[in-house]
Amino acid sequence: MEKNKTGTLLDEKQSKLEDREKKRRKIKPIIDPPVLPDELKEKILGMGVQISQVKLVIQKALYDTDLSYQHMRLSIPLNQVVSKDFLTPQQKMVLETRDIVSNKKNKIQFNLIDPSLEQTKIHLAKWDMNKSSNYVLLNDWMEVAERNKLKSGMVVQLWSFHQHLIPWLALVLVPQ
Repeated sequence: MEKNKTGTLLDEKQSKLEDREKKRRKIKPIIDPPVLPDELKEKILGMGVQISQVKLVIQKALYDTDLSYQHMRLSIPLNQVVSKDFLTPQQKMVLETRDIVSNKKNKIQFNLIDPSLEQTKIHLAKWDMNKSSNYVLLNDWMEVAERNKLKSGMVVQLWSFHQHLIPWLALVLVPQ
């Protein structure tokens, strides 16, 4: 009788552990490999950059908070970043340091090509949360979102490359 109770308790614990593991495993949807639109390829090639140097940073669905004037930023969760090396070691170090005067974490200015192929300056920062970290696009992000009529649920890709050591990002709207 004692052995049965112990066996049952162990079975229950094992079952709970397996359920917990199933919940933790994220099922990644099967999607076509990301491809740069032809107009963007032409623009990048015209800048003297080889397409092989362009790296996908993230493909994500936009959330309400990505388009909210209260938040005013595009969130890029570190655990969803595809090309972990899209930043140079020096850029990563800059994002970890703080401004001496304001004590705020430093940002890096990027040139951004948006879906309408317009260029703007935008800042990338790193925000550390309790259990995770995010890169965020700041400053003129809301202007970019409005100009391109971005809406919650739309899927975007963010690409990265360098032109003569100048950091660039390209935002692409994925057709639905």
